[in-house]
Parts: sequence; C-alpha cells; structure tokens
Amino acid sequence: MKLAIGCDNNGYVLKETLKRELLDAGHEVIDVGAHVLEAHTIDEAPVKVAQMVAAGEAERGILIDATGAASAIIANKVRGIRAAQVGDYYSARMTKAHNDANILCLGAGVVGSTVACACVKVWLETEVMGGNHPRRIEMIHQLEEKYAK
Repeated sequence: MKLAIGCDNNGYVLKETLKRELLDAGHEVIDVGAHVLEAHTIDEAPVKVAQMVAAGEAERGILIDATGAASAIIANKVRGIRAAQVGDYYSARMTKAHNDANILCLGAGVVGSTVACACVKVWLETEVMGGNHPRRIEMIHQLEEKYAK
C-alpha cells in the first residue's frame, strides 16, 4: 500500500519508528516531514498528507503530533479526508470499519511505539463493515458537499 506519513517535531521519533515498520512490511512510504527534531509549523505535514490522500497520490495517510488532535482537525479541512485521532487498538480498528478513515492521527505523547505500531497495523488490515456503515460514510460525503466551501 502507498502511504503518506508526516509529523511535527513532537512526532518525529515515532514517525521514524512507524516508517521503518511500514517499509519492513512492504509498504511504499512517502515521508513529507518533519525530517528533524527542531520545531516547525504544525500545519505543514497535515496539509501535505491530506492533499496527497485526497488527490489519490497516496492510498492512506498517517500523521503524528503530541496528541493527534491538531493533525486530525487540520487534515479534516481538506475535502475527501476522514482523519481520525486514535490512541488505542480498538479505536484504530473501528474508525476504519465504521467510518472508512483514510488518515490515522496519533499522539506521540499519548501512545508509545508498541501501541502506535499495533494501531497502524490493525487500521491497515481493517475493511469497512457492511450494515449501516456505508450509509454513514455517504452521509459524511453529503455533509461535506453541503458545508465545505
């Protein structure tokens, strides 16, 4: 799978760990930064990753900051993005199964590398569930069309 990954300085170490795991698992990884531990503008990586996923340049995206919240909020401003902030295995699975989240947002200050790797793995392996969930995803698209200008 082709994945875009990005972070701010708070997520740099975890991003590097996840990137190695993803590459070892055979995924293609596009790293949009940060490439150093020094502080930089928070919105650069979420915007870049979201644009790549929305344009089909990457199948999915992963963002890491201190809590995952800022990245999710910023990425969700891009049309077609369903970014979800998660901190546990169950949430990672369900956000894909129920909402077809196409960007996973993690907090380096919230989860360690073991939990983060498990979250990413289950999120990548999970398929969208049937039942009411495709209707929910369609509702999300309709709301986006109505309110996103």
